[in-house]
Amino acid sequence: MMAIDTGAVDRALGAIGTTFRLTRLYPPSHPAVLEAMRQITAALPALAALGTVEWKIGATGLMWHGQHLLPRNTQVAELAGLLFARGVRSIQINPGVTPEHWLGLFGVAVGNVAPDDAVLGRITVLLGKRASQRLSATRALTSDPVPPPPPALPSPPASSAAPSPPVSSGVFRGGGLPADVEARRAVVTLQAATTSSYF
Repeated sequence: MMAIDTGAVDRALGAIGTTFRLTRLYPPSHPAVLEAMRQITAALPALAALGTVEWKIGATGLMWHGQHLLPRNTQVAELAGLLFARGVRSIQINPGVTPEHWLGLFGVAVGNVAPDDAVLGRITVLLGKRASQRLSATRALTSDPVPPPPPALPSPPASSAAPSPPVSSGVFRGGGLPADVEARRAVVTLQAATTSSYF
């Protein structure tokens, strides 16, 4: 297989590796991080000119068309190793990727961002089979659970006066008696309480 020119990719990855290291040491507003982000921005047009690029992720680095990219760059190797440990087996870089999308990928590497988060923008993260299953299981656990069915209402106490009528129109009547009978009972009970208070 003929070797391909990886110059544009190497320059972009060099800036990405540097930025990855700096974001782990300093806050995003630090001048060194801001300068590193500017370097990524400058390298992205050459990367975009290649179209959609897919890099294989290994435990020790990135591969493209069978070539190990920047094999001596420890920052790129560390980024790849962390992504690999999280189940990422390849990433697709699409034209239009921004430095902020790369920050999202750094978040995936350190476990702060889900591999399918919208913050990744034009970067698609492809997981190995096991990681895909873990992601699906995690989604199932974190999604809103289906509310449990309401508890069953206790059956009304058996009354020797009259059998309970069937439930009509899906509404349960308290005590199993028609509404007019319940209303009369309530009125009688209130009258008895009112008259007894006078004596």
